[in-house]
Amino acid sequence: NQGQTDGDPNGTALDGLGKGKVGGNLRGRGGDGPSFKAVSQRNGRITIKVCANAQGKVISAKQTLANTTITSQTDIERARKAALKWKFKAGEEACGTLTFNIIVK
Repeated sequence: NQGQTDGDPNGTALDGLGKGKVGGNLRGRGGDGPSFKAVSQRNGRITIKVCANAQGKVISAKQTLANTTITSQTDIERARKAALKWKFKAGEEACGTLTFNIIVK
């Protein structure tokens, strides 16, 4: 609605939503968790390296520069916090990546 004279100043048309995609050694173990609402107004990716324990709970989440195109530290921290809430199928302790694709509506 930006630029529209009759637009809603509180509209959400330009809000970005980060949805995660699993990679690395965690691929094939399912994986589900929250997305997050991005504050930057650009499309891109944030990749977070995650490690899950044998029960599938994420025990660490750290930013990685590989495949990351968003530089907003606020969005990177939101992605990291969302990654900590992900859960995978039980298996051996393993590490992999979560890539959050930010798509501005």
